[in-house]
Amino acid sequence: MRSRLAQIDTTGTGIILKELIDNALDASEEAGLHPYIEVGIELYCGALRIRVRDSGPGMDIFTLKKVLDVDKYAGSKTFFRRPTRGAQGNALMTVFSIPLVLGGHVIISSKFGVYDIGLESDPISQDTHFLLNQISEAEHTGFSIEVGLPVEYWFEAEKERYQSILHGFAAFNPHASFSFEIFGEVWKSDARGEIRRYLQKEPIHWYSFDEFRELVYTYLREGIDPTVKEFLQRFRGVSRNTKINVRGHLSQASEEELRCVYEEVKKSTKPPNPQALGGIGRTCAFEFMKAVPGADLSTFKFKSTERVVISVDDKSTHLKETPYLIEAAAVELKEGGRQAYLGINNSPAHNPELLERILGFQYDINFRDPVLVFLHIISPGLEYQNYGKTEFEYSGALEGILEALERVLKEYLEKKRKVEDRLRREQEKEIKEAEKAMKKLAREEKEKRQQRIKEIFIATIDEALKLTSDNGRYTPPIRQVFYKHRPILQEHGAEIDYAYYERLFKEEEERRGVRLANREARGGIILPRSGEWVQIDTRFLNEFEPPEWEFNKVLYIEKRGFIDYLIQAEIHNRYDMVLVGGQGYSTWDNRALLAKIVEKVPSCKIFCLHDCDIDGIEIKNTLEREHYIDGTKIEVIDLGLIPKEAIERKLPRETQVRTKRPKKILSQLSEDERRFFNIRKGKGKSWLVDRVELNVFSPGEFIAWVGKKLRGFGVTEKVIPPGNLIRGHTDEILARKRSLEDIKISDPELDNLIIELKHLFFDFDGFKASIEREWNRTFRVDQEEAKMAVEKRLKTNPQNAGEMHLKKLSKKGLRRSRVSGELRLEILKCSTQTERYSVKWLAFSRVLLKSTKIEKITE
Repeated sequence: MRSRLAQIDTTGTGIILKELIDNALDASEEAGLHPYIEVGIELYCGALRIRVRDSGPGMDIFTLKKVLDVDKYAGSKTFFRRPTRGAQGNALMTVFSIPLVLGGHVIISSKFGVYDIGLESDPISQDTHFLLNQISEAEHTGFSIEVGLPVEYWFEAEKERYQSILHGFAAFNPHASFSFEIFGEVWKSDARGEIRRYLQKEPIHWYSFDEFRELVYTYLREGIDPTVKEFLQRFRGVSRNTKINVRGHLSQASEEELRCVYEEVKKSTKPPNPQALGGIGRTCAFEFMKAVPGADLSTFKFKSTERVVISVDDKSTHLKETPYLIEAAAVELKEGGRQAYLGINNSPAHNPELLERILGFQYDINFRDPVLVFLHIISPGLEYQNYGKTEFEYSGALEGILEALERVLKEYLEKKRKVEDRLRREQEKEIKEAEKAMKKLAREEKEKRQQRIKEIFIATIDEALKLTSDNGRYTPPIRQVFYKHRPILQEHGAEIDYAYYERLFKEEEERRGVRLANREARGGIILPRSGEWVQIDTRFLNEFEPPEWEFNKVLYIEKRGFIDYLIQAEIHNRYDMVLVGGQGYSTWDNRALLAKIVEKVPSCKIFCLHDCDIDGIEIKNTLEREHYIDGTKIEVIDLGLIPKEAIERKLPRETQVRTKRPKKILSQLSEDERRFFNIRKGKGKSWLVDRVELNVFSPGEFIAWVGKKLRGFGVTEKVIPPGNLIRGHTDEILARKRSLEDIKISDPELDNLIIELKHLFFDFDGFKASIEREWNRTFRVDQEEAKMAVEKRLKTNPQNAGEMHLKKLSKKGLRRSRVSGELRLEILKCSTQTERYSVKWLAFSRVLLKSTKIEKITE
């Protein structure tokens, strides 16, 4: 007995209530009476009292003692395969054991009297058995069992469990009438109709051979030993006329004979259709739903499914057929949450978690869903997994369960999905609106904070500039201004970072129209015929004056490293081109420099060399934007690598990960460019873009490619000044020679000669005048002839600059002509001082070419 009690949940008083009502219904039905069940639950004298009364004939003293004999299994359903409420035959055993073990009491009342049941233990044998004490001989109508439990085993949560069990009995037994009184609350349920119950003989197909054999042994244990033929007549399809090859009584039959009989009956009979199991039916289910408060009967759905599971016993190869009839019903509720009723063979499941799990996991119906779901499983083969009947094996019925539930819940689930979609959209809209409002509020707060900082900035910027410029004597770097200005701002309660400070500083410069501080260099420049790489910062920008007729092209390159290749290849000298190297996007100083060059040299063309990617296009566009101070804007020729070239050259692509989608540039791209860049969504908020960088070229390939690109844009000419400019410079040089006082002599021999000449000629002013006349007469420059001479030289050797040709030409003229020392020194002096100025060299070249009478001056 102890082993059995150990398997019972002694903390769940709901088990007692359920088993008592099951027993009451079975007793009434077996007696052929209309079931009328009265249930009372109350707290009385410090104890929880549960009382169940039925309209059955009751239990005589002989049957009662048989039930209380723990050494025998008196259950009538344990070994029988019928769709009955109990399947273990231990209902009263459970009811009597739990309260007595917990210190309670059990009282039975019937027409045979009133009895008190107790427990007695033998300390020697350590056995426990029931004691039956008659406390009254008074007869009572029907049969009543009262169970008392100590109050400490009562939990408030059990009240809800009691209500669920009682409603379940009303749902799955529409043929019965109930009267419930729970802690003073009275509720009645009248019979709503009749149910179809399986009252026929069970077929032998519902038994495996082992179960069939165990049934035979049960008969023999009870002292019942009919003939084999008489025993087999209890099965469906077997009658007195059925031919049975085994004769004699059950006790005389061997196991092999029992096996033969089992197989013979299985072959000669057929099992009934699962519909024969009975069921509640659509009408009774609907009547139950009508009694549920708030049920929307227009949504009522009912579905019945059937299943037959064929299995093999673990110890036998003989097949066993287990039929299942599943009834499901559902109705929507106008108020309240989910209600779930699970019934097994017209009895509510003690633990409805099976249905709740299915509804939750399979259909996402939780306790908030306003729907009542009713599931009834009828089968002769349900096996409970514990004595409390809280768990049972249902895998064979699962497919039919899901089919039935799917049908009755289809419309509700569709409606729920639409409602959830609408609610989700509304919720998403509310969230977006809330986020939008929060962002707006944060933006407004930020704008107010920034406006306050801006006002403080404007009010205190002059003080910071004075501190860092020595009262305007110097132009400070912007970071130095920031470090001096930040403590002043903090004193006024304004916290600011460098990025926002730089933005305010730029706005202040734009408002005043002047540059207030130097910027850090983020680029460099190299001029033609100059080997010096100069960093571009604000100071350089302010001091730089573009020379005339030195260059007429500028190449901006986004990557500083490629400048070295171009310098080594003398691209800047070969094409009279200025090279400007940046670090990605151009700075305001870089753009201001290019604008200054274009203003000084209007014919100058600006080229931009960049990667074949989105950033490269943006870099070119940035160069063309209007400058924020002077409003200048330049035109830029795109010399960068384009998708068409990358495809023709079969250059390898790589994928770039970007944090944002390049929306602005999309409208500027052609369809071919969009396909090439292949802008697509990446992980999270990232975007993926294909690109080809200039780094795919080797140095030689890069130089050759740049040269081809330049020639494609017609960049082949060098810078040659116009003839009138050459004449003007020549006249300027000749004017400087009119005064011998300006001649500086470094050759000692020539120095002495000049001194002697000055002493010989008393009339020195007259000498100077004659020299001036001879000079003006001799050196008249024909500008067109001079230009043609230089151009002829350039054609024979285009690799060197024009100045170098003129220098060679000048030296050649000096060697060929016997020129005076003073004039030669002046020419050499001008050669070293004005080496970079092509116009002056052209002027001197013209002088040397025409100086056939130069000896007359020195003589």
